[in-house]
Amino acid sequence: MANPEPSVDHRTLSRRRGRELDDAILDAALEELTEYGYAAFSLDRVAERARTGKTSVYKRWPGRPEIVIALLSRLPDRIEVPDTGDLREDLLAVLRAFAKRLAGPLGKVMPGLFADSIKDPELRDAFRAHILASRPMPTQQVLQRAIERGQARSSATELSAATVGPALVREHFLLHGAPIPEAVLVDIVDNTVLPLVRP
Repeated sequence: MANPEPSVDHRTLSRRRGRELDDAILDAALEELTEYGYAAFSLDRVAERARTGKTSVYKRWPGRPEIVIALLSRLPDRIEVPDTGDLREDLLAVLRAFAKRLAGPLGKVMPGLFADSIKDPELRDAFRAHILASRPMPTQQVLQRAIERGQARSSATELSAATVGPALVREHFLLHGAPIPEAVLVDIVDNTVLPLVRP
């Protein structure tokens, strides 16, 4: 049985502030989430992993939902919205970028987070607030440009239409894991999204 990690004497640590400390804490949060999942996630252990005081963690993120949503907002960076002039190519580019995200650090923790959000109303509410705060979605931006070019119907940017592509990619990931084959992305765009949004 492994020995518990020794307590950190914070008097011996170098002082970090601002972005440097935020990054260290969120790096530690990702390690904690990957190892223990959300149900057993501990802010105290995050502080220990980051080699900082508990106060520094709780002052920034007072609970598990807050720090997990901050982590999701940070990892990875936002998807760059393409503008090729062609709706199909732009949609494929967005879904490829999303699939690539799911093949990275985000994908390691996403299945567990979705499962835990079903049982934890606090986490579910935090997810909902995060999704609503992140508008406009990349697909909405792509569809808005397509409307202006006459390639999509005027209602194409409604949330139900804009979320269907990413939702199907996410569903495939949760069922089959990563990487997501190109053929799956093409099928989602050609047989679901384009018929739904074209004039």
